[in-house]
Amino acid sequence: MNTPINTSELASHLDDKFFLHIKKFGRFGTMNPPIPTVAPKASWLPDKYVSKCVMCQAGFTATKRRHHCRYCGFLICNGCASKHFEFQLSNEKNIEQTKSLRVCDACYSLLSPKLQQPVLSGLKSFSIRNHFSNDLDYRVANQQFFASRYFVKLLAFDSGDNPQYIHKLALRALIKLSSLNQESIGSVEELYFFLVKKAFDSESSIRPLAMELLANLISEDYALNRKNLENLEFEQQVVGLPTLILSEPELNTREIAARLFYNYVSFCDFSNKNIKKLFDSENISSLIKILQNKENGKVVFALALGSLLHLSQDENLQREVVNNQGIQMLSFLFSEENTNSSITLIHFATQLISKLSKDVRNLDDLLKQNFNFIPDLLNAVEVPQILLHVVNFINNIVSYNPHAFDSFKDLDQKINEIYSKSTDQKLKSKIEQLLPKISKNSPQQNQQNQQNQIKTNNLRSSFNSQNKSNNLK
Repeated sequence: MNTPINTSELASHLDDKFFLHIKKFGRFGTMNPPIPTVAPKASWLPDKYVSKCVMCQAGFTATKRRHHCRYCGFLICNGCASKHFEFQLSNEKNIEQTKSLRVCDACYSLLSPKLQQPVLSGLKSFSIRNHFSNDLDYRVANQQFFASRYFVKLLAFDSGDNPQYIHKLALRALIKLSSLNQESIGSVEELYFFLVKKAFDSESSIRPLAMELLANLISEDYALNRKNLENLEFEQQVVGLPTLILSEPELNTREIAARLFYNYVSFCDFSNKNIKKLFDSENISSLIKILQNKENGKVVFALALGSLLHLSQDENLQREVVNNQGIQMLSFLFSEENTNSSITLIHFATQLISKLSKDVRNLDDLLKQNFNFIPDLLNAVEVPQILLHVVNFINNIVSYNPHAFDSFKDLDQKINEIYSKSTDQKLKSKIEQLLPKISKNSPQQNQQNQQNQIKTNNLRSSFNSQNKSNNLK
């Protein structure tokens, strides 16, 4: 028998590795908040790899000095890195301060979306040299597009001592910039061919970076980016990511692959027959195996379960969850044996049991499981969305078996307390539907009883005080 998990600490904060948009609880934003961060010196392009400015191809001399862009880390000449950007930095005493640091023309254009027609010599010379436009003007939208093309073009860089290092640095810069300037990065069609090619190439050393940028692009606007991906066999390859996660030795790569798969399935339209054909029992089985391996950590666990939740929108795939021991897996996720629990995981898990309990075919399997986690969730979690899933689950179960929760002491009292404290009308409405099935009193009657009890206690206290006063006299 699994011991119920202690969720009190988990409910006090969101997970530290990623963050959620509360209004769309359960949908992941970018893994890192979009804040401009200085590139650490260890990640700069080493001097030995290039003898020319990466942007304008002018050779470095005593007068045409080399500089490192403090955002992307590339080596640029004076003319192509004449701008400075205000970064927020923390000193040794963790006191934040603003510091103006040199950046290349491309980063400056993307970091400063409100620029008013600046003269960016490096960006201009790079665009002309690569025939980006015969009619090159400097409206803000265009300069940002050319800046994006600059980084994408570097992915084809094949000269110097180590072109792979150039590719790695360009991808890292694009990942950083994608959270700040998504539209400009995603508008460069050539980028997608490179990303898909590298993301699914097991021999590529930059595979994780390619997958991470794909995940960033999809998470922001999949409908827009799907047009750039549809002719690249992306969908046929992305469905194999759960299998890749099972065999991938590096945890960081497993996290990125799990996020890419989650972002993809979260936008899938399962009413589309072509989409439904992509997924089968192997996907479900792989995701459940991922959730049975404690070594995968909190991030992979949450993303795998979130993917399972989205796939369960399809009735056939939902039955595969049950047939592949998915319900037993959920029972484990709610137990204290699961060391990878998180508030995000609990949200996904409660949403999934609520969804599964709506189908009468799943109820017998659900009733075989241990529900000891229910009181603990009701006591510890105050997130309305999670409580709503739990209430829906209980309601679906007792509608099928009215005595399923008879052994749970004071369950109706606890749910009444939630009702009286909650300001969420949807949650209160669902509780009003549930309580008649597990309690003799209605929510309003229980609330009135509580108010009457408070009045009685106040009168008793006043009476006792009066008696003490009389005794003293």
